[in-house]
Amino acid sequence: MRKNYFLLLSVAFLFLVNAGIAQCGLSISSSASTVCSGDNVTLVANATPPVNTLALTSTLAGGNNHRGNMFDIFATNAVTITSFDAHPMGNTTIEIYYRTTPYAGFETSSSGWIFIGSAPVTANPFGTPTPVPVAVNVTIPAGQTYSFYVTSTNTGVSLNYTDGTTEGATFVNDANITFRQGVGMEYPFSNGGGVFRPRVWNGVIHYTVPVAATYSYLWSTSATTSSINPTVAATTQYSVTATVTGCPTMTSTVTVTVSTPPVNAGVDFAICNGSTATLTGSGAASYAWDNSVNDGVPFTPASTLNYIVTGTDSIGCTRNDTVTVTVNPLPNVNAGMDQTVCIGASVTLAGSGAVAYSWDNSVTDNVAFTPATTTTYMVTGTDANGCQNMDMVDVIVNPLPTVSAGNDQTVCAGSGVTLSGSGAVSYSWNNNVADGVPFTPAVTNTYNVTGTDANGCSNTDDVVVTVNLLPIVFAGSDQTVCDGSNVTLTGGGAASYSWDNSVTDGVSFVPASTMTYNVTGTDANGCQNTDAVIVTVNTVNISTAVLNETITSAASGASYQWINCSNNSPVSGATAQSFTATANGSYAVVVTENGCSDTSACQTISSVGIEEASNTAFSVFPNPTNGSFTLATGNMEVEEVCILDVFGKTVSALKPTGNIVALSLEGYANGIYFVRITSEGSVNMVRIIKQ
Repeated sequence: MRKNYFLLLSVAFLFLVNAGIAQCGLSISSSASTVCSGDNVTLVANATPPVNTLALTSTLAGGNNHRGNMFDIFATNAVTITSFDAHPMGNTTIEIYYRTTPYAGFETSSSGWIFIGSAPVTANPFGTPTPVPVAVNVTIPAGQTYSFYVTSTNTGVSLNYTDGTTEGATFVNDANITFRQGVGMEYPFSNGGGVFRPRVWNGVIHYTVPVAATYSYLWSTSATTSSINPTVAATTQYSVTATVTGCPTMTSTVTVTVSTPPVNAGVDFAICNGSTATLTGSGAASYAWDNSVNDGVPFTPASTLNYIVTGTDSIGCTRNDTVTVTVNPLPNVNAGMDQTVCIGASVTLAGSGAVAYSWDNSVTDNVAFTPATTTTYMVTGTDANGCQNMDMVDVIVNPLPTVSAGNDQTVCAGSGVTLSGSGAVSYSWNNNVADGVPFTPAVTNTYNVTGTDANGCSNTDDVVVTVNLLPIVFAGSDQTVCDGSNVTLTGGGAASYSWDNSVTDGVSFVPASTMTYNVTGTDANGCQNTDAVIVTVNTVNISTAVLNETITSAASGASYQWINCSNNSPVSGATAQSFTATANGSYAVVVTENGCSDTSACQTISSVGIEEASNTAFSVFPNPTNGSFTLATGNMEVEEVCILDVFGKTVSALKPTGNIVALSLEGYANGIYFVRITSEGSVNMVRIIKQ
């Protein structure tokens, strides 16, 4: 089917003739610019006759002014208004509008007004029209009235006009047009500055009218009519020469193209069975396929087939093309046998029946992976043709048994332990441990049990058996003590201690004899160990015998120190087994043997000749003394005064010169001393105590 539409190709020729401007032109209108081979086309020659260019002046008398004017023009004959000359009062920009009806009723409304154009003008002196360089080119049919609005856009510049007499009345006319009185109008379409009526626009109207003429034509096909209807087999250029009265000879050409759409059904291609294909033609405007195929709509071909498309271009020309769609079969893909595994175990899935395989769930073909749960896995196999098929395999994932090795245990070295697993059916321990059988661990160790359930799935658990070392208990070093001495036994290396023989740790006691004492020490872990200590008790023989003033120790081969029992002070130089007192008193001996010392009972000696005077003629004071004291001899004549210690050793001696004698024990130890007084052939003894 062909589409015919009218395309106007025009060539215009302008010529200057005599006093006016003659406009001549020639064009060819064609019923179609492009046709199908063998179609007919209608070509029409259009000659434009010459025209007269005329002008009608309204008036240039002025007398009043406003920004713009609206006025009507009636055409007696068909005319084309080409331009206007205005009468501005200064330089400005002038805009021109028109309506295809009279202006009455549309003075202040822009509705229906058509803007022609605007241009700046330089005003000529008063009385001289100023051309407005705006191409109006408005054709008024014969017997019709059009209206125009000519206005200044410059606020300070108005156009000259003349006051009228009757709005709408003819002001001036010629054989072709009539100019009628109008109104003064503010810019743009506003009565803000007032509408003044009637007013006569000052200016010149330029227009053209056609001239009567005769026509003759000569076509390149030798036809002499104004139109021809040739049959077009190939793209052809046609020309016509026209002779018109008043115009030079004119020639115009037109090319009629024969359309052959480059229809293309596309490139042959292959698809897989069950896949859709989409056939899309190109090179035309519309397409029709055989085998019930729609252009651009997917369909599923059942087998390999050739498809023909008929393409039609925009003017109805057609052409055919063919495309082959090859349908390849799908591969027979196999995902393999279903599998059962324990959780944590690896699985390898491998497809067969194709060339390449793609699994869901992030599985790679023939690469081991560890499934988390029971899952159905799908494989897509692709063959050498790129065709795909799918298959599925189930991988059942059995959970692992919840195996327990039991609670961690803590034992002391040498103690037995029994480990027993739970949560499974059978159990296997490392480190040569048998489930439920006692053993004695040597050191702290982690024991691992593997429990296997009825599905053959295994799991493990650990238990830590902490073997605490026994404390290194120390009962202390062996001790040797003297009979009657206190002993304190204190264990070390543990936290608490228990002794035999009723001994309390850290509490002193007096051992009765040499003995071995055992201690059991318990540390913070409750582990125990033992140690022993020997306490040797040494004794001293402190028996003495008295003969007259001599005392003898019964201990033989020992060390001796005799003491005065009155103040427990040692007797100077008295270190022999026997001691002979030089003064009456109470004496004992300190015997040291086997590293032990003991003091004998005190023995009293009273047979020594020195006695304490009972003569009241002598007195010492103060007594006791802290160092210095005084001896009063009364009326007795004293020959010598000596101070003796309890051992009879002379501390000091002097010969008094009077009956009052000042004495001193300064620098001597506290204790009992004797003052020996020799007077008138007798010796008297007075005891004094220093404290």
